[in-house]
Amino acid sequence: GESNATISLNFDSGDDAAGFAPSFIEKPKIIPNESGTLITMKCKCKAKPKPEVTWFRGTTVVKESSKTTIRVVDVEEEIFELILEIKDPSAPDGGTYRCHVKNEFGESNANLNLNIEAEPEPEGDGPTFVEKPRITSHQGGKLVIMECKVRSNPKPTIVWYREGKQVTESSKIKISFEKVEEDVYYIKLELNDPGLEDSGLYKCNIKNTLGELNANLTLNIEIIPVIKEKPKVIKIIKKKTVIVECKVLSKFAPDCTWFKEENAVREDSRHQVQVEQVKDGEFAVKLEISDVQKVDKGLYKLVAKNEKGEATSQTVEVTELPPDEKPKGEKPKLTKLTNITLEEGKSADFISSLKVSDKTVTIIWYKETTVIRESTDTKITFDGTVTRLSITKCKTTHSGTYKVVAKNEFGEDEATAVLTVKKKKDEDEIFLSLAYYSTIATLSLLYTNIMQLEEEEEEAVVEKKVEKKEEKKVEKKEEKKVEKKEEKKVEKKTEEKKVEKKAEERKVEKKAEERKEETKVVQKKEEEKKVNDIGKKEVKKVEVSGSLVRRSSTVTREEEIKNESQRTSLTEDKKKKLTLGTKKLESTPEAKTPTTPTNNVDDTFTKKTETVAKKPTPEKVKSPPPKEPEKVKSPPPKAESAAKVKSPPPSEPAKPSAKPSEPPKPEIKEPVETPKTKPTPEKKSEPPKIAEPVPDLSKTRGSLKKVYLP
Repeated sequence: GESNATISLNFDSGDDAAGFAPSFIEKPKIIPNESGTLITMKCKCKAKPKPEVTWFRGTTVVKESSKTTIRVVDVEEEIFELILEIKDPSAPDGGTYRCHVKNEFGESNANLNLNIEAEPEPEGDGPTFVEKPRITSHQGGKLVIMECKVRSNPKPTIVWYREGKQVTESSKIKISFEKVEEDVYYIKLELNDPGLEDSGLYKCNIKNTLGELNANLTLNIEIIPVIKEKPKVIKIIKKKTVIVECKVLSKFAPDCTWFKEENAVREDSRHQVQVEQVKDGEFAVKLEISDVQKVDKGLYKLVAKNEKGEATSQTVEVTELPPDEKPKGEKPKLTKLTNITLEEGKSADFISSLKVSDKTVTIIWYKETTVIRESTDTKITFDGTVTRLSITKCKTTHSGTYKVVAKNEFGEDEATAVLTVKKKKDEDEIFLSLAYYSTIATLSLLYTNIMQLEEEEEEAVVEKKVEKKEEKKVEKKEEKKVEKKEEKKVEKKTEEKKVEKKAEERKVEKKAEERKEETKVVQKKEEEKKVNDIGKKEVKKVEVSGSLVRRSSTVTREEEIKNESQRTSLTEDKKKKLTLGTKKLESTPEAKTPTTPTNNVDDTFTKKTETVAKKPTPEKVKSPPPKEPEKVKSPPPKAESAAKVKSPPPSEPAKPSAKPSEPPKPEIKEPVETPKTKPTPEKKSEPPKIAEPVPDLSKTRGSLKKVYLP
């Protein structure tokens, strides 16, 4: 709709019927008693309604105490006497007192000066209203005047306030204050072209040295109503009612009239108009049509008006009416529910149906007396005919009596059933579960024991390995000790043999010819002993690891080289003396004797038995000429260091017995054999049978090398 906005003024100056601001009708008095022990301050005022009284001493509020009493006495209608009593007054009680009275229409003050020395009271009166404050409108609302008359002696001062803020003169506001007669003053505020922003509470504060007075005036500025939105239709099916609603903007509640087509809708039992304030400056205007009929269909609009104008809304059409009510007296009827018994964890469904389908029926489910609400485990459905209560994953706490109630406006019906939820596990199951967990516990213990045993076995294996390593270290140390002992023994034997050799050499030189036969016998015995010793030593050496021989070989080489150097010097001397004898010995051909012992030695060394020592002994005693036995004794050491004595053997057989004996000696690695072999050839160098073993010894050396190669 359309609307024109104009400004109108409505003033609330407060009339006698409603009430008026308080004013003092008598001069305040201070009355001491005869003894001077009590001072009474009295003020009389007129007010409607009864004012609130507050006493001040200076700026401090005076409160009742054992020394001070405050009273308000109703003298007559709308006249009140205000009393302040001070017991046993003293100099500190002196000063300026003020009686402040206030009601909803205004306030006033009366000042009293208390001089304990009884000084004369000041002359004059506090301000009082001669005429009630009022607001008037002029020039068609374009000028507003707020005015009042007061009596005051001495002359008062005035201050205007709007909503607590002081008002000052401007092009729009003019304030005047003039004396009309003796002690009477006229106070006026003029407001030009007032607008909505000028509305509010205005207060005029009037005071002099003897009192204070306030005049309160409310200025309300109103504009034409405004309708911004199209009305809307609201249907209430149950009550068969239609509500047409429209919102109106207005400072105050407007006068509203609804129209159907062009006819105003009058209020009656079926049609009611309601105006409700939604918020400040906004109202909701409703047309409620009950017991709707077909004649109520049509176009509706709202007209809102106030003193300054009116506003018309857009039209809205009421087309559809609520459905007719069902025949009275029919209440819903439910089928019976069935009791349910089940185990925990299973779901339960209670089902009931209406004998007559009706979606307007309200369904409520109860457990005992508690209403059941839907949740994750509980669902309620109703399609107008069938209602269902579903409980998933039932627990024993769900056990109880369940009830369904169906209601409508004509009555209700209900059906009940019992739900019994049993525990899932019985005693046997509990026993089985305990047995199951106990077996698991025992298995876990067995598993941990097995793991511990395995760890202990692993630790034992590691300890054994460590022990073996330590044993090996100990064995190596013992082997080293044995080697050192054997080396020392060998050294001792070599020294002894050297001494024996020197003695024998001397004896051989002196008694060579005389004791040839004796020397042979001696040589045979010595050779048997040596062979036995050699066999035993070889067997011991076979038992000792090859590593021991190799280690000792380097030591024995150095000793052999020293021994050989000494032997060579001796043999050179012998050669000079025995050159003739050696030549005769070379001519003797006896090659058979060395062959057999060497072959036997070869076989025995391959078998690594003690027979090596026993078989060669008798033949070696016979075979060795003085220098050839050196060659016979040299091969066994070569058998031990076979790889190192390969180069010298071929050259030795062609040379005479004295010379071939020298080269094989450096090749001999065993110190035990070398000393025994060296003295024997010197003794045996005298007989002429030395030349026989020369050709066969080279073969035996080769065979011995082969035996020790693997």
